Amino acid sequence: MYSLYSGGYPVSGDLAARLSNSNGDVQINTDITAVGNEVQQVFEFSLRATPRTAAVFADKAVRVTVGCFSETAISGALVASPPANFSSFSDDGAVFKIYLLGFRQGDAADTFSVHLNSVFQWTTDIPDCFESQLTLVDNAGAPTTDSVIFLDSNPTLKDEVTGLVDAMLNINRTNPIYTDIFVKGQTSNSAVYSTLKGKVTVCGDEEITNIDPTNSLFSIEESGNPDAEEWRQFSLTGIYQTGSAILPTNECPVSNYRVCADSLCASEYDTGSIRISADASFLEVNANVPIAPTTIYLESITVSGNSLIEPVSIFVCGFETFSLTDAAPYTDTIEVFSGEH
Repeated sequence: MYSLYSGGYPVSGDLAARLSNSNGDVQINTDITAVGNEVQQVFEFSLRATPRTAAVFADKAVRVTVGCFSETAISGALVASPPANFSSFSDDGAVFKIYLLGFRQGDAADTFSVHLNSVFQWTTDIPDCFESQLTLVDNAGAPTTDSVIFLDSNPTLKDEVTGLVDAMLNINRTNPIYTDIFVKGQTSNSAVYSTLKGKVTVCGDEEITNIDPTNSLFSIEESGNPDAEEWRQFSLTGIYQTGSAILPTNECPVSNYRVCADSLCASEYDTGSIRISADASFLEVNANVPIAPTTIYLESITVSGNSLIEPVSIFVCGFETFSLTDAAPYTDTIEVFSGEH
């Protein structure tokens, strides 16, 4: 005869209520509720066979997975509030973008890692049934073997207990990157899948170029205002661009500036006289502070911290004073004639 056991004892509780056994003809109630975000549960028990005339028995382990296996369509999308390094994107067929700064000394790790279940949401034509696996693929659909952009496990399969696909994406930031990636979400049926295309940028080797060297900002001559503080603005827009052999123009742009007193930018210039606006859009000069003809230095800085330092000549007049070069009284003798001359 046949009986049902679990852990060496006859099945009990929910498992006993879910199973029925008619001399080895076992049936299971598949009515389940969601666990986490996925409808799937695993039930384990043993089918014990015992001869009628003997005190011996044999157990056969049985595992039953109840879940989503009949999906015919799947689609993926970026979640409403993705992690800070992710954003929506709509160029060249991509739907998301990952933007990272290159690894620098002092960073905790050279690899960026993120759980993709916090980035993407996958839905199918069956309510409460989601992806069964995620794979990082190339543009031909084959699983990638890259060691720079990779999943901990490629593909990453659904956990049999939780019913979730917890794929960990890793991106090494040691070198600059500008490339496409493809994330493939699939159901238990290999013919039912959807692929999301994304862009990955890792800044780091961008160089700054001055594309407007004759801009009036580099030669400032202003009449001063001795009566009140007056900040006059000189636009920084359109003067600089960035790029490299890997990174497109302004993919990793200039994001900040400093005004320095020396060509190495070892010290900043007096911010009460010259400063950068709060939004880093303008060089501002205080016309209430006189500046004799001098050279200051403008440092432009990219998001990665790369910089370019250039000289700026400046002169703020209006506070001139007059002094005598010879303090002796001025004298002259004029001969006066009477009569005709």
